[in-house]
Amino acid sequence: MMPRGVRHAITLFELLLALALLVALSSLVVGVLVRADRDHDLLQVQLEALIDVSCLHARQETVALTVRGQSDVVFVGRENASDDQTSRLFIRTLPGQLSWEESVALALIAPDGTVVPLSSGRLRDGHVVELGAVGGQVTVVPAEELP
Repeated sequence: MMPRGVRHAITLFELLLALALLVALSSLVVGVLVRADRDHDLLQVQLEALIDVSCLHARQETVALTVRGQSDVVFVGRENASDDQTSRLFIRTLPGQLSWEESVALALIAPDGTVVPLSSGRLRDGHVVELGAVGGQVTVVPAEELP
């Protein structure tokens, strides 16, 4: 039979061992969580950079586009293309019917999808826009309403 002090020593040793294992396990879990958070931040930065590069590339490729309105759909084709050669590069649903007989403006599609005119004028086929943002509904803002 073991003396009473030896049993307490073993119990104390087991308690210290369990505490050391718990500290090691918790530091491992914290390390994994910190690394996962850092990887997530890096992935988010890379994704935002990819989106920025894609938008910049889209703007460079589609600087001169003509938007034509018919009912609630906008057809986009390259400027100076004849009616037979206009290809549907991009389709956007509008909140209402557009009247192309009204005075139109040079415009830029904002990131939220809003068409913001840059200068007033009358174009033959519609609005000349830069397509970089593709999300959201398009709202046509008359040039007179510019600040």
